[in-house]
Amino acid sequence: MTDFYLGQNDVATFVETLRDENGNPVDISGQSSILLSMTPIHGGADVYSSQAMTSLQVGDGSDGSKGKVKLASFGAGGKSSTPGLYLVRIVVHYTNGDVQTFPNTGYLVVRITPTGAAQQQRYLGVEALKNTLSLGGQSYADDDLAIASDAASAGLESVYNPTGWLLGPTDEQRYYTANERTVTLGDAISVTSVDLDYWGGQYATPLDVANYRLLPIGRGLVADGGDGRPYQQLVVDRGVWLGLWIDDALPRGDYGVRVTGQFGWETVPSGLQWAVGLIATRLLRRSREAPFGLVSTGIDGAVMRAVDLARDADIRMALEGARPARSVVH
Repeated sequence: MTDFYLGQNDVATFVETLRDENGNPVDISGQSSILLSMTPIHGGADVYSSQAMTSLQVGDGSDGSKGKVKLASFGAGGKSSTPGLYLVRIVVHYTNGDVQTFPNTGYLVVRITPTGAAQQQRYLGVEALKNTLSLGGQSYADDDLAIASDAASAGLESVYNPTGWLLGPTDEQRYYTANERTVTLGDAISVTSVDLDYWGGQYATPLDVANYRLLPIGRGLVADGGDGRPYQQLVVDRGVWLGLWIDDALPRGDYGVRVTGQFGWETVPSGLQWAVGLIATRLLRRSREAPFGLVSTGIDGAVMRAVDLARDADIRMALEGARPARSVVH
């Protein structure tokens, strides 16, 4: 259960009522300091470590302010930049030397929710996955759904496409091994320049666009007349191959060809979305058997399970058209 939500990169005021084991507000009128710590649920450095909070209690709190504390500018300074679940504990130091930790069992749970842009970086977002499971309008399983979707995506990438299917930046550079007239690109949606290395990493020999072809024909960005699917190969024209690409003068070694362009798919392949949904659903159902779902096992354990599920025969068939040609990419 999440106690407080904060949008990625947002800043808010964190307000909490400190309660005893019976759920009653605690009198904090005699406190000397109130300190908050917040840690990622899967471990790592504290986001907040003994951050000073302010008491909102007036007198004995009989006006309804009893036990209330706040942290203004919660999330400021980049502390809300990483989406995920975080565990929060609040420690009250009293003037008589006593120390009391809240909650006195367990933790408060803070969830930093990703921006829309971050959600789009998933092959299948949480909301879309919720709709397939008839969970629209519900939020109790959001944390497990996010882990399941990310784990399924990582598992499929591990088995079928280590560089992923998401559309990358327009000026990404990748390096390839020359193979006669052909460079096997993997997934390239557009190419802006090709440079050859003959002199130890200088890439001083550009390959003019008129001297090579991208195959299969008809692919590439829709705006450029393509169908949104990536090119698989770059083929050098025969005359250029004889002039620059003879056996004893291949571009040097594994890094001999540098291709600058945009890689990935313009739109996520439908077979990939189906596969992510299927694996994520299986992970989620499995997690329902655990006391704390996938949140307790974390992303690493879920990915290991997803890798096994990714080898399912139906998934292999669904991804047949979305698997890149094998390439030497560095």
